[in-house]
Amino acid sequence: MALIFTDSSAVVKRYVQESGSAWVSGLFTAAPPNRVAIVSITGVDAIISQLDTLRLDELLRLQDAIQQRLKLLLEAEKSQEEKEDALDHALLAAGLITRISVPRDPSKAERRRITVIGEPVSETIMQERRQRINKMTISLETKFVCDRELQKGTSYLAKI
Repeated sequence: MALIFTDSSAVVKRYVQESGSAWVSGLFTAAPPNRVAIVSITGVDAIISQLDTLRLDELLRLQDAIQQRLKLLLEAEKSQEEKEDALDHALLAAGLITRISVPRDPSKAERRRITVIGEPVSETIMQERRQRINKMTISLETKFVCDRELQKGTSYLAKI
């Protein structure tokens, strides 16, 4: 079982027939089933835009922290699955259940796709995100100019 991180544009491709829909459907219908996590890309992009301000030693510390956090999360997930399996087997051995059933995979349910006329919805989502990122970049550049002027000891407001 793989853990796949995606953004909302991939979820759209699951329900709307457009370029890439078949590939995204494969993620949800793989055997063994994948676990798909939807990531708020806006928050991730905001963090990524800040990476340019970090020095190499800070980036390496960040990489170590992320690796440690991922390791803890994966171990916790595995531990939870093992606990659930142990409980199932204990209930079976005690005769409280007659069999261990595999949970139904909701990704295999039949879904009717809709056809969108015009530009793919996922493309529209990506364009909107790019516009937000551009606004964040302009805001960060303005802040940089203000900070630079303050460091020089001049009043930025007096120049406006």
